[in-house]
Amino acid sequence: PAELPRPAYAPGEGDVEVELRLVSAAGWLLDAVQADEVVQEGEDGSLLVHLRTGSEEWLARLVLMTAGGAEVLRPDGLRERVRSLAQEALARSA
Repeated sequence: PAELPRPAYAPGEGDVEVELRLVSAAGWLLDAVQADEVVQEGEDGSLLVHLRTGSEEWLARLVLMTAGGAEVLRPDGLRERVRSLAQEALARSA
C-alpha cells in the first residue's frame, strides 16, 4: 500500500505483546501499527519490531498481507494463527 492512515490504537489491559521480524520490503507494516520499539537487525535492512495488540486476529491478517515479509517470533499462538490462515488461503486457491 502506498499510504495507510495512522493507527487509532491506545494500549490497554490484556493486550498481547508481539515480536515481529520484517524484511525491508514489509516496512510499510509500521504505518499500520503503533510499535513500542523498532530495531534494525541486519545489514539487509530487516527490522525487529515489538508492539502490543488488542486483536491478534487483525494482526494475523495484517502479517499475511506482507506475503512472507513478516515473521511472528512471539507469541506462539499468533504465529500458529498466521500459519493456519495461510494454509486456509492455499487450500481455497488449489
